[in-house]
Amino acid sequence: MDKFLFAGWLLRRLAEPPFFRRLFAGTLALLAGGAGLYAVVVFFIGWKGIFDLAADAMAGGIVYQLTFVVAIYAAVHAALLRARELDQATDGDNPVLAVAAAFCRATGEIWAFAAIPLGLGGGILNWFAGQGAQSIYKPVAGVIFFLKAAPASFANGGTIIVKGLVYGIAGLLLAYTVAELLKLAAARAKQP
Repeated sequence: MDKFLFAGWLLRRLAEPPFFRRLFAGTLALLAGGAGLYAVVVFFIGWKGIFDLAADAMAGGIVYQLTFVVAIYAAVHAALLRARELDQATDGDNPVLAVAAAFCRATGEIWAFAAIPLGLGGGILNWFAGQGAQSIYKPVAGVIFFLKAAPASFANGGTIIVKGLVYGIAGLLLAYTVAELLKLAAARAKQP
């Protein structure tokens, strides 16, 4: 009967810092791979939307596609690098806080690496196509909320670009701040 009961074994393994780190490093790498595959599908779906645009609006769609590729590459690569860093980290006294800090950093980097290029591409798409990115990329516009545009205008396109920069930098700053607070908590936990 003991061979069918795995909870005790799993709890013992989770208490081991190397296993805990590797579990979350693998999870981060798996999420990055899944997001990359999903992005490839969305990328090809986006071309269908771009080919439905008028000829003069296609330039904005092509620029948006290029920024989409840059954003996805940067976000997935950052997540994979953080996963490798997490997997190769040395064990400290607080592996949970170290993993949480690494996840916070990765989340901020992924957000910034996606928001800034997509904001730039979304603004250019708004200028050329007269519509927001949600018309082409409904799944992406649901996650990156500021890509939804009001009627096309120079001001709205510029606003999307500025929002991409501001939200990307603010998200990165917030995530790094939380990661540093977690590191500080880990350092305080070591002190007698």
